[in-house]
Amino acid sequence: MSRLSATEELAGLDILCSDKTGTLTKNELTVKDPRVNPGFTAEDLMLAASLAAKREGQLDAIDKCIVEEAVRKYNISFDDYEEEGFVPFDPVIKRVESTVRNTRTGETFRCCKGAPQVILSLSVNMKDIEEDVSEAVLTLARGGYRTIGVGKTNEKGEWIMQGLIPLFDPPRDDTKETIKKAQQMDINVKMITGDQLAIAIETAKLLDMGDKIYNAEMLSENASIT
Repeated sequence: MSRLSATEELAGLDILCSDKTGTLTKNELTVKDPRVNPGFTAEDLMLAASLAAKREGQLDAIDKCIVEEAVRKYNISFDDYEEEGFVPFDPVIKRVESTVRNTRTGETFRCCKGAPQVILSLSVNMKDIEEDVSEAVLTLARGGYRTIGVGKTNEKGEWIMQGLIPLFDPPRDDTKETIKKAQQMDINVKMITGDQLAIAIETAKLLDMGDKIYNAEMLSENASIT
């Protein structure tokens, strides 16, 4: 029995659903300039974010780009820090947390990073920074940037949000042309992503995928989506 060619297989499709990250995009994250809250520096932010990561073994994509940027651009060293506890990323609480001891000073503290609104909700400085953080997240998302919130405990053990790290994952070089060819064959290409709505809108714009973007609330059983 002869096998169908890729073109023949595609010709039998009406709708093609594709994941965004790593399929439509390169899954090659780059770190842009951090958005730092009052009282902190970019170095403070990148150190805390890097300490809230497993820096040995196989790093995940987010940890890898953040740790490498901390060392390359900010000359951050981890020699004085010893990890005493680590809670990996939990998709329910949407953050990762580490307990760290400064071997030089003896200070023990916790660092975390994750969804900006989650980190913000933990922080005692939430009321002072909430409006600015929310506006920054939305502005960055409209530019196609995913943002990671970063926090660290103070001397009282209270969480303080230090700021945001914007991440960008560019489209693959051949994605736009591939989608165009699929559309010419009357295949309706759908992008599926867990990223923020504004990021999906910007990615769709870059790839000429139209402007009909739906969030989870809109995809109810009774919704008519075309």
